[in-house]
Amino acid sequence: MKTKTRVSSMAVESIQYDDQTKILTITMAYGPPKNHNEVLRYANVPLAVFNAFLSASSKGQFFNAVIRNDFHLMEK
Repeated sequence: MKTKTRVSSMAVESIQYDDQTKILTITMAYGPPKNHNEVLRYANVPLAVFNAFLSASSKGQFFNAVIRNDFHLMEK
């Protein structure tokens, strides 16, 4: 099942997770025009990481600390 959630964050606009494929899709909300609304897809993300991302007080900090370098960014 896919779950998409709009979040209150300066860095992240929305987060979507597919628990069958374990793909996390993040729509970014910050940066220069080239990054605005950029969609990033990460493979093999555990449900626990998605849940922690949703509950993180700073989505941008969580993204940089946990997701950006620890999971495989899929081709666009």
